[in-house]
Amino acid sequence: MHEQKELPSAQELQPSDQRAKLAITLVWIVMALNMLSLGSGYYSYQLLCQIEEGIEVPLDVASKSDLLELVIAIGYLVAFVISGVTFLRWFTRAYSNLKLRTPYTDHTMPWVWASWFVPIISAFRPFKIMSELYRRTSTLLSEAGADLQNRHTSAVLGWWWALWLVSNVVTNASLRYSMTAESVEELINVAIINLIDNAIGIPLAVITVKVIHDYAKLESRLFDIDQAVVIDDTMLPPNDTDPSEQPS
Repeated sequence: MHEQKELPSAQELQPSDQRAKLAITLVWIVMALNMLSLGSGYYSYQLLCQIEEGIEVPLDVASKSDLLELVIAIGYLVAFVISGVTFLRWFTRAYSNLKLRTPYTDHTMPWVWASWFVPIISAFRPFKIMSELYRRTSTLLSEAGADLQNRHTSAVLGWWWALWLVSNVVTNASLRYSMTAESVEELINVAIINLIDNAIGIPLAVITVKVIHDYAKLESRLFDIDQAVVIDDTMLPPNDTDPSEQPS
């Protein structure tokens, strides 16, 4: 049987709402760059199709198209890395707070971030950790008497993780194929794969924002309840009366 865990103090708990907002902002930036990449990629695809059909494409037009794609790709890569860092900072803070609130959790803190990078494990462990965050926090709110009007089911998390896995598969395929592509036909195939990858990235970004936002709301409600409990405790009058002196 697990021992009952005392309510963590305000000094122990660290709100993650600011980290959530920053992570959401970076995801929107990544999505914007992804949309730019989708547009420039489609333009390059059209140029390649013209070349395949024997239509002459001016060298300066092709060069400008390649340069535009390169600039957008670099910007996207930088934004994606920063976005990943901000997401992991929010993710680890949220799980750290959960560990302070519950008698036990399914994972240790090192695995919260390491699970994203270890082969095979990265295909399922982060999803389990996110699901645990939602499940246990919802349970804590229910036990505190909170009215959860909008139940956060596993459907949203399922779509989020499915899109993430598909996006990774398509991205890896694009990288491998682009390293060996030489003919116009092969370059067209690479362009198509990139367009698919960019197209997947848009709904993935939207649903990622929802996942972060929805959990941030759950955690914020839990913090409000904690603060209310602390305030109620401080307003209680001190009981200095010796029980032996009370009238029988």
